[in-house]
Amino acid sequence: MLIQFTLDLFKGLAQAASNLGTVFALGAAAFWFFRTSKSKQRIQFDLGCKAYALANNLNEKIAEIQFCFETRASLNIASIT
Repeated sequence: MLIQFTLDLFKGLAQAASNLGTVFALGAAAFWFFRTSKSKQRIQFDLGCKAYALANNLNEKIAEIQFCFETRASLNIASIT
């Protein structure tokens, strides 16, 4: 008994493979999220913003934006001599 590979059968198999890949990707992403959320925090990112009024014109302001990126992971860097 041979299966005839028609275009409709091939489209159906391709759609099923696509759906299976999507489910697998979502499962992998959920696994990664729950696994890394339980581990120690490795990076910290802070964002700050301050607004200062100009001395000669109180209607205009200057904004200061501060980005702080800090890594808390232990990095093993091998030196080559």
